[in-house]
Amino acid sequence: MKEKINIHIIPNRQNAFIWFNVLFVATLLLTGETNAFSIVMAYFMETLIIGAIHVFKMFIILKYANANGVERTQNNGGGMILFFIFHYTFFVAIQSMFVFVLLEMKDPKIDPFSIFENVTYIFQNYDGIYPILISLAVFNIADFYLNFLMPKAYEKISIEKSILSPYGRIFVQQFAVILGFFFFIFSFALDIIALLIVGIKATVDFYIVSNPEKNPFKGKIDLSKMKNP
Repeated sequence: MKEKINIHIIPNRQNAFIWFNVLFVATLLLTGETNAFSIVMAYFMETLIIGAIHVFKMFIILKYANANGVERTQNNGGGMILFFIFHYTFFVAIQSMFVFVLLEMKDPKIDPFSIFENVTYIFQNYDGIYPILISLAVFNIADFYLNFLMPKAYEKISIEKSILSPYGRIFVQQFAVILGFFFFIFSFALDIIALLIVGIKATVDFYIVSNPEKNPFKGKIDLSKMKNP
C-alpha cells in the first residue's frame, strides 16, 4: 500500500510565512513592481540563502553534540561543514552557468561564465528583485526558527545525516527555474508562467513543512557513540 502524501496548505504557524511569500511576490507582480525574470532570478538566488542557513544548522548540530558529550566521528565533525561549503558552492556555481546560458538568450548583456558580474548586473537592473529576496530571506529564517530551532531538530540528527537535506529542495526549485526559462524563451504569457513557478515553489515548501518526518533531519543520534564519563 502506497504511503499517503500529506500537504497542509491551510495557514498555520509552520506555513504562515510560505503564504506570506506567495502573496507578497504575486502582489508585486500584479502591481507591476516586479517582473517574471526578477522572480525567477530571485528564486534562483534563494539557493544561497538556503545554503547559508544550512551551515548555521550544521554548526548548531555540532555545538549540541559537543555540549552533550557526543563523540565526533570521522564524518560528524567540523570538517564536514567545510566539505559542505565547498561542495554546495561548486554545485551552485555549475547551476549558475547553466541558468545564465538560458538567460543570455533573452538578455545579451549576460555572460554565462561571469558569475559575479552577472549577479551585480541583475541586482542593478532587474526591477523588484530586492524585496523578493528580502521576503525569501524572511521566509527561510522563519522556517529555520519554527521548524528547526523550536522543535529542537538538532538533537535528533548528526551532521553526516543532515548534509544532503538542502539538495532535494534545491533540485526541484532549480528545475522549476530552468523550466521557467524555457517557457520564457518560447512564450509571451510571462506573468502567468511566473505565477505557475511561484505555485510550484510553494507546493514544494508546503510539502517539506508538512512532512518533517520525511526530511533527512529525521533520525536519532547513535548513543553508542557517547563518550564514557
